[in-house]
Amino acid sequence: MPTNDLTYTVTGKFTNSMIELGAHLPALKNDTYTFHEVHDITHKDVNGTVTNALLIHMKRDSGDDDPLSWNGTDADVAIPTITPSTQKTVHADSPGFNWTAADALIFIFHEPFDQAIVDDMQKKVRIKYNEVKLIGPFSATWSNKNVKNTEEWDNPVVKPRKAGMTIISKL
Repeated sequence: MPTNDLTYTVTGKFTNSMIELGAHLPALKNDTYTFHEVHDITHKDVNGTVTNALLIHMKRDSGDDDPLSWNGTDADVAIPTITPSTQKTVHADSPGFNWTAADALIFIFHEPFDQAIVDDMQKKVRIKYNEVKLIGPFSATWSNKNVKNTEEWDNPVVKPRKAGMTIISKL
């Protein structure tokens, strides 16, 4: 049976007043990670079911945006603690993150802000929540980024943009 790719997924603690997370990312020797944008993409479906969700953008300070692969042995990379007062961008369709809920879906996405991708993720929160409930945390290509090949300007190079998805439960 194949195992899920856990790169970009997290482990963490969740209480009424904080979320502490560690990301499954490879150790870097000459670079660092920055987790610079947190989006509240909590979703409410047509039946009124609310699914807590946060999207955290990750980037490498060097600007290198090549896809990463966690080997399963590197220590988790600490993400700054998230609290109710942490600055978050609340999606227009989000009913708001519920700090008293039993769990939350956490996305880590290696790409700078792109509203179309945030909108797409927010629409699919419930679907991804159910997938993670069924198969456990995983990462997958969410979109592609076209990058010009400097030697062949007419042939763009496509780099996959991966997202890790994990459900964390209330302590």
